Amino acid sequence: MKILIADDERDLCDAVRKIVERRGHSCLAVLDGGAVLETYRRERPDLVILDVMMPDMNGFDACDAIRRRDQ
Repeated sequence: MKILIADDERDLCDAVRKIVERRGHSCLAVLDGGAVLETYRRERPDLVILDVMMPDMNGFDACDAIRRRDQ
């Protein structure tokens, strides 16, 4: 499973990425909301984990944009 993690706290992103990879999944990590949409479009992950408060675009808006794209 390919998982995209979006959180502006680098340490938290790295910790979650390590846990996910230890479980045998591939992981992509981005640090701001703007990068979420580009990475989602390019990589097509199976799961997206979004922080609510991020620079450029908050997690709610990123989620809405992903949902609109996949309709």
